[in-house]
Amino acid sequence: MSSDPVELAKGCILHNMYFHNIIGGKHTARERLLSQRPDEFAPHMSEAFDSLNAEGLIGRKPTRYGDQYYAIRCEKGYAYANTYQRYANLPVIDYVRPKGPSPMPPPLTLEQMKALKIPKKR
Repeated sequence: MSSDPVELAKGCILHNMYFHNIIGGKHTARERLLSQRPDEFAPHMSEAFDSLNAEGLIGRKPTRYGDQYYAIRCEKGYAYANTYQRYANLPVIDYVRPKGPSPMPPPLTLEQMKALKIPKKR
């Protein structure tokens, strides 16, 4: 990824969407996405948004109160977001690495089961 202002504006948009979990079923208005940006990207935000929509990295959801948009999880979108994070000196988030299941707690001992009055399994 380059330091082209349009590409950085794409990263800014996707970083905000990924950071605020505007992915899949959750959506927000175009105006809100374009307003959350550094001033240096202001002239490039609309072009970047249209480009992301054309690339298929942002999905559109028509609602009764207007078109709403959401991010689509993909490697190219993560690359744009990470490029912006490096440019803005933000911590780079590894979106690709799977989080994995949460660890299971150890099973209860017999003494704990007696204290909780849980019957033993047969």
